[in-house]
Amino acid sequence: MKGMKIVRSHFGGRKTVTVLRAGAKIDHLAPAPAVCDPRTHSVFPYSQTIFFMRLITLLSFSFLALGCAQSPRATDEPSPSATPAAAPPPVAEPTPAQPSESARPMLSPPGTANATIGGANITVAYSRPSMRGRTIFGELVPFDEVWRTGANNATAFSTSRDLMFDGVTVPAGSYTLYTLPKATAAPSCDTNVDVALARPEEMPRLIISKQTGQWGTEYHEGMDLARIPMGTCKLNTPVEQFEISIVAAGADRGVIKLMWETTQYSVPFRVKG
Repeated sequence: MKGMKIVRSHFGGRKTVTVLRAGAKIDHLAPAPAVCDPRTHSVFPYSQTIFFMRLITLLSFSFLALGCAQSPRATDEPSPSATPAAAPPPVAEPTPAQPSESARPMLSPPGTANATIGGANITVAYSRPSMRGRTIFGELVPFDEVWRTGANNATAFSTSRDLMFDGVTVPAGSYTLYTLPKATAAPSCDTNVDVALARPEEMPRLIISKQTGQWGTEYHEGMDLARIPMGTCKLNTPVEQFEISIVAAGADRGVIKLMWETTQYSVPFRVKG
């Protein structure tokens, strides 16, 4: 080329071609810049150094991306093997069966007294409390106070025909029996003077109420049909559980008896013809 000068040289076994303008001064002829590797103290061309640096950078990003892909995200579910198995719930001990209310013994079981006298069907339905070591009349059942004549529900009385109690007519129907206890009593029930020994105001009373179906302690004096005087006497043998009986005393006559502890109350009646 006109005006140009070509210089050929050898450095480190490599051929180098340099083109200079005519008249230019050559201080030295050298190949393209190189980088020294401190580990081997060898010289690499600059182009090769750039190539290796890019290769290392590419491999670094590849390993980083691979590691991120294998690591679970914070919102990912952990693998099943990493979660410990939940412990089974404890087995509850069986609860001993409790006896039902119907299986428990009743302190005051129901009782019934009935009789057919003079063509009249007479029934008394009541509850039967027990002494259980207690003093009954004068303590558990106070004197001169109306008593339910048993326990629980009011004591029910019914008759299919009219009855006469001490000159008082009780029409056929349903009623409730209450009692007004008194302290006076004949010393023994073996005699027939239990009524005659007491003055009328000292005699216990059988209260026949027109109110029915109520609880035993619910009493209304205004519902009284009659208050019948009763004979009273002392029993030789205590009666543990309260008892009511209806005893025939003739073709059309009978006696209602109430017995508890060592006391007996009795009231005669007659069936009206």
